[in-house]
Amino acid sequence: MSGTAEDGTTYGWVQDTTCAWQNYAWGSENIGAIHAKGTAQDGTTYGISGPRNNPACASALPDLIAGRISPTAVTAGIGSPFSAQISNIGDAATGSGFTNLFQVAADSSGTRAAFAGTDPSSALAARSSGTSGLRSYTFNNPGIYYMRACADKSSAGNVGVITEAPPQANEENNCGEWTRIDVTAPIAMPPPGPGAHIYAEPTRVPKDSTTVITWESSNTTSCSITNNRTDTTWSGTMNMNPGETSDPITAQTIFRINCTGSDGTTASDEVTVNILPAFKEF
Repeated sequence: MSGTAEDGTTYGWVQDTTCAWQNYAWGSENIGAIHAKGTAQDGTTYGISGPRNNPACASALPDLIAGRISPTAVTAGIGSPFSAQISNIGDAATGSGFTNLFQVAADSSGTRAAFAGTDPSSALAARSSGTSGLRSYTFNNPGIYYMRACADKSSAGNVGVITEAPPQANEENNCGEWTRIDVTAPIAMPPPGPGAHIYAEPTRVPKDSTTVITWESSNTTSCSITNNRTDTTWSGTMNMNPGETSDPITAQTIFRINCTGSDGTTASDEVTVNILPAFKEF
């Protein structure tokens, strides 16, 4: 139903790669278009029928596309999950599962596009969608990046395993748009403050006896140990073994540790040693 007129122009109608019928004017005089079917003045229909001349139109086929990436804001140095919706907008199921490709790039044009990972999808029914994603991807440095998903691809040059409807037979529309990802620097956490602990063994002694003082600290640069009865002092950030022996305890004595942290803050602790009561025989 198509041909070339004597003046070299085309006429008739043909089926294009989208399975639509295209018609052409008849000759250079352009007296009108040829239609495949219609209704005559007496109400009867006319036209032709027969097999389609485009084999790809003989049956419905799937057509896979990928949506935008989510999330669009993450922290540098921390692995984050990324996902995209994968849709089959065709009129047939994919019939089998397929692999989806994730890529990262420097800009929205895909400059220096690089492999980010792949994720498998189960078979999709016609006109249905599913979610595909990466469990974790890490941007090492802060900045602006771009990411996209490509349905039915395992690498940039891969054509996939699903036969799709034209004109997507070569998967032209399988990759989604490049989505901007804002990557921020991690928030610096303040260093932990200092900690200090002091112990006495025993904490109850006969009058004029001694006790052993031990201590420990964390995140400190210096510590001093004093008591409320004598001028004896000790220093050091830790002395758990063997500890320091006190002067003879003549009355209730409080031992105190004071430490300074690397951030300039202080920590303290204290322990009390009491005198055992004395018993007299009558």
